Amino acid sequence: MLEVEPFCKPNRVKDPKNKNLLEQKHSPVIEAPSEVTAGEFFNIVIRVGEIEHPNQNDHFIHWIKIYLDDLYLTRTDFTPVMTRPEITLSLKIAQKSEERPIRAVTRCNQHGIWESNTLITVK
Repeated sequence: MLEVEPFCKPNRVKDPKNKNLLEQKHSPVIEAPSEVTAGEFFNIVIRVGEIEHPNQNDHFIHWIKIYLDDLYLTRTDFTPVMTRPEITLSLKIAQKSEERPIRAVTRCNQHGIWESNTLITVK
C-alpha cells in the first residue's frame, strides 16, 4: 500500500499569521521559556493544535516526538478517547548556546505528520 502525501513528509504551518483550520488543529504547540540556565531543569509543554484536536477512534493523534537540535529525546504514544495529546517534559541543557531548537513532531491517523519548533537561548 502506498502512503498518501500527508504521511510522506512533515506538514508545517505555511503562514503563522494566517493559519487554516487544518493547521490550527494539527500543528504542535510548544510552550517553553525563551531563555534557560545551562545545567538546570526546565519544563516544556507540547500539545497538538491551538484548537483541540479530535480524539475519537476514527480520528486521533498517534504520538508526539520531541527533539533538541537533531537529538531525539522522547516519544509519547496516545490511545483515542482516553488520552489527550499533550505532554510535559523536564529538560536540562548542559552547554550555553545562543539558540537551540526544540522540535515537536506529531502524527494524526488521518492528516499525517506535523512539525513545529521553537528556539531557546541557554545562558
